[in-house]
Amino acid sequence: MAPCRGETVWVKESLPGDRVVAKVTRIRSTQVEARPLAIEVASPERVSPRCPHFGPCGGCDLQHLAYESQVHWKKRGLTQILEQEGGLSQLPPFQVVPMEDPWGYWSKMEFSFGQDGDQITLGLHQRASFQRIVNIWTCHIAPAAVSDLLEAIRQIVNRFPFRSYDPKIHQGFWRYAVIRSSLHSGKLMLLLVTNEGPREPIDALALELPKQVPALESFYWGISTRVSDVAQPERLRHLCGSEVLEDQIGEVRFQIRPTNFVQPNLLLAGRIYETIRELANLSGRQTLYDLYCGLGLIALYLAPQAKLVVGV
Repeated sequence: MAPCRGETVWVKESLPGDRVVAKVTRIRSTQVEARPLAIEVASPERVSPRCPHFGPCGGCDLQHLAYESQVHWKKRGLTQILEQEGGLSQLPPFQVVPMEDPWGYWSKMEFSFGQDGDQITLGLHQRASFQRIVNIWTCHIAPAAVSDLLEAIRQIVNRFPFRSYDPKIHQGFWRYAVIRSSLHSGKLMLLLVTNEGPREPIDALALELPKQVPALESFYWGISTRVSDVAQPERLRHLCGSEVLEDQIGEVRFQIRPTNFVQPNLLLAGRIYETIRELANLSGRQTLYDLYCGLGLIALYLAPQAKLVVGV
């Protein structure tokens, strides 16, 4: 459709180069929004999404855009932000570094339990929905073992007569499955978060999951009675396996516990830390402060070239 009053129309889920028939869904003071009804001419940058859940699932936005084009448009978007919002009219040349393989790299996934009749579902929130959960069978941005663990959890929890947590009425047992992956070893850590409730289904998971999914290295049970929709337990119990998940960036080996923050894309984190080290050009005489350091991975990465590192 033609722009309204000469304004740009933002058509969700369309791509640069698409020619579409669209329906206006919202008119704001600053922009007009629409949704596509049909694609008359597809953009040459459009590709078939790898994931069967793409579209309804709110986990990914750009799987229908070729990865090389994603990198191009992200660079263009960053340039616009720095120029328009940052006031930097003359930017020095910079490069957006692409991933060698843009699949299977995300090391932390937070899945939510849902309810479909009598069946417990497990997946990610439906796009633009607070309550609906897309039942995920395969997630291509996470390592393959994560999908195996999802299916094993789903099979076991559906043997018990307990419903998933309903955020509208604040009732139900099953809440979240937070799965971490070790880039170095391929092992997994599971934090299963529930409402207050019985121990029996949790014991069944602790007994059967390690047998069905050999990559599962560590299993925690978290209990949360909070109304807010966040996977942060109030109480935490280690049930089986190791208490930590080990990983490595460069020469730095570190241990992760269930609620630690670590950059979820460790493949690029290592490249970022190496770039920081090159630009810092430390001589061994400096004191280095790593502010808001979390586990302190940047400080540890730079420590061999510094006199002293302090993580805050």
